[in-house]
Amino acid sequence: MERMINKRLVWYLEKHNILMDEQAGFHQFRSTEDQVAYIAQTIEDGYQRQQHTVTVWVDMEKAFDRIWKKGLILQLMQAGVSHNMLKWIQNYLSQRAGRVNLQGRESRQAIFKDGVPQGGVLSPTLFLVFMNSIQNIIKPHVKAALYADDLALLCSEDSCGTAQVRLKECLTLLEQWTDDWAMTVNVNATKTTYSIISLSTKIPNLRLRINNSLLEKENYSKYLGVTFDPRLTWSKQIETVQKNAVRRTLLLKKLAGTSWGADMKLLKKHMQVMSDLSWNTELQHGEPLLRQISKRLKEYRTIASES
Repeated sequence: MERMINKRLVWYLEKHNILMDEQAGFHQFRSTEDQVAYIAQTIEDGYQRQQHTVTVWVDMEKAFDRIWKKGLILQLMQAGVSHNMLKWIQNYLSQRAGRVNLQGRESRQAIFKDGVPQGGVLSPTLFLVFMNSIQNIIKPHVKAALYADDLALLCSEDSCGTAQVRLKECLTLLEQWTDDWAMTVNVNATKTTYSIISLSTKIPNLRLRINNSLLEKENYSKYLGVTFDPRLTWSKQIETVQKNAVRRTLLLKKLAGTSWGADMKLLKKHMQVMSDLSWNTELQHGEPLLRQISKRLKEYRTIASES
């Protein structure tokens, strides 16, 4: 029943073009690569206009677990969901309970007041509906990329000061949105941060705040598994991928048998290493990057064999 409801709800949302274009999470034919490519292209466009691109990387704290159920029902109603489907979803979300089992001992049953069921077929779609109104914080001259609850706000301007003013307006609206919909932005120094990507060598420190907390500036920002550096050279990403690939290659070399099981080279290439090398490489000059790292891997394997 849950799968049928989800299929019908997705069909309705797509037919009426209700979900925001900036959201790529849990979308058919959309992926992390779409969002990373969008951010990279926005930065490249800024380069062409000799502009600075300031990006705020926003982390929602325990977003799935904190979805306000009554707010979700309101969002569904505003989207036009009604009658039997709305009633079924209300019943689906109500009186959900659970308990903890630790070493054979169970806790008392507790009712979940907020959140959608973890692992539920319908949960991702409901999450998209709940997050959909966040599009109202996006103002002219500011772009956004959203993958589930991972939000990036970008502004390209001739001066960092102008970008700061525009992003401050969005962050103020984001504060109001989180208050209205009972969500929380994680302002921990390693979570919600900002970065400046520019050709200029003189980059100022900005004063961007959310919930009265001053955001930390990052030189290397990671979004959906890809690291953006201050000049968009992908140097940090290449270094990270190379280190992971080398480590896994050497580990598999030790674990793989020489006279039994699958061929060692095949294991190296397909089980671990290629998964790292192929992650979003289309955005990092693709094949040249793979050849570059593969060449370095061969050098490491030669050194390891000789030692």
